Order: sequence, then structure tokens, then C-alpha cells
Amino acid sequence: MADNITLATQIMGVASSDVPRIPHWIAKPTKQYHEIFDRYGIEGAYFIFDVEPNQIGDFIKGAQAMKMAGVGVTMPHKSTAVPYIDHLSETAKACNAVNLVVFRDGESYGYMTDGTGYCGEWDARGVSLEGRNVTIIGAGAIVPTICYELAKRNVAGFRILNQTRERGEKTAQKVREVTGKDVEFLELTDENLTAAAPETQLLINCTPRGMNADHGPQWEKLDFMDKLPEGCLVSDCVPIRNKTPFLRKAQKNGFQTTNGIDMEVHQMPETFKLCFPDVEFGDDLVEISRTAYDYED
Repeated sequence: MADNITLATQIMGVASSDVPRIPHWIAKPTKQYHEIFDRYGIEGAYFIFDVEPNQIGDFIKGAQAMKMAGVGVTMPHKSTAVPYIDHLSETAKACNAVNLVVFRDGESYGYMTDGTGYCGEWDARGVSLEGRNVTIIGAGAIVPTICYELAKRNVAGFRILNQTRERGEKTAQKVREVTGKDVEFLELTDENLTAAAPETQLLINCTPRGMNADHGPQWEKLDFMDKLPEGCLVSDCVPIRNKTPFLRKAQKNGFQTTNGIDMEVHQMPETFKLCFPDVEFGDDLVEISRTAYDYED
């Protein structure tokens, strides 16, 4: 990190909401960016911004006026930020969501890298996703982009479970549009999870359940995992290092797993290459990011 902020400092950051209630955001993501700045001689600084939902447009305009290198966009801004961005990547346009905004020549460019980040860990392990039936819990903005990338890897189809029917059905329709695959929607109940489990070959949690043990939604029952078939893959997109109850149960049952930090670190190469196109980066960005998180298998 730059010792002193000057006019030459390249500013990056992330726009979240209710930051004080999710303390894992405060230290680890900041550290991984600063480690990369130091490794590649970039005079940069990374900050976390607490942005209210109705302020995201003003934030993006302000970041553009400040000529920031780029900003990450996370919950709950991934979809609401879209109208304020000048240009969208193919994935961002298809999914109507962004998680990275880059500023160049007075204009803003929106990208959605969650899907490539998610698939990146399975790709790195050499795990084939082809032909798998995918069950996704949750219906947030992250779901279409993950499905978009999974469809490129020829999964069989999708089943989406969500507590709110209206949002779940809307997300299921978006996934149909961006993937061309069969998509089934079910309300998120213990009964439906149990019924879906035997046909599930890739299970992904895209809800915040288990993100913080002290508050917020939690898993009451995970018995449905006992019905998952042998060889099922399980992912929890919650971005914390410590294993969530969801992943502990999956690993106890002998399944391969990935977590939200796996997804985040595999986004670093694309993020830095988009923000700093004139820097020649090596193939160590994932490793640097993983180390910064004090990653543990």
C-alpha cells in the first residue's frame, strides 16, 4: 500500500452496505489487494465503502469523478448499480448485474466476474462439471452469473430453491434466458431440499446463511445432505475463511467442497488485468490472494 495518498495513487475499493455487521470484510480483502500492489510495484490503496442502497448511483459517479482505478460492487448493489454504468460486458449485460466497475477515459465499464471466480476453483482442481444436475439455494444477483458460466461447462440443468416465490421465479426465468437450460423453481423448504437431494450432483448455497454465527440467518437443519448421491460436489458462496456449518456437514459426508473465498481469489487475475491493463501480471495472483486470507483447507 502507498505510504501516503498522493495524486498518483491508484485508488480501488468495494461498495458494500452495513459493513460494520460483516467484520470479515474489514481486514482480509484489503490485505490481498495491498499484497498485490506491493508485489507489482503499484502505488495503490484499497478501501471499503459503506454505501446505502439509495446512494449507489452517486457513489459510482463520485468514483468516476475521482478517477479511481476500479471498485468492486457487492451486496446489495450488484443489480441496482447497472443503470449508472456506461458500458457492460457480455456477462454483466446478460445477467443484469455487476461486481466490478472500471473507469477509463471518463467512462465506466461494468463486469461480472462471480461466475468465472466460482468455476475457477473447480477448473483448477481438474474437476469436470459436465452433465451434472445443479441445485442452487438462493436467488440473488450472483445466481444467474454462476449459472451462465456453468452452462458453458455443459451442466445438465438447474433447480433453484428460494424462500420468496416471486424473486425465485424471476431468477429462474433469468437463468433460463442466459443459459438456454431447463430450470425448475421450488420453494425453499426442508421437504423440497430432501426431495431434490438424490438428483443433485452439484449443490451450491448462494444465501447468507451461516455468514456470521452471532447474527443473521442460520441453518436449522442440514439432514437433506444425507440424501445427496456419492460424488456430489458442494459449494458455499459465503466469503469467510472458517468453515460454515453447511460445508462442515458436506465434508463430514465425504463430499468435495469449495467456499466463497475460493470464488473471490479466482477473480483476482481478471480484476487486476481490467483495472491495470498496462501492468504485466504473472500467474501468482490467486496464490497471493489465498495467502492474504490465511487460507486453510
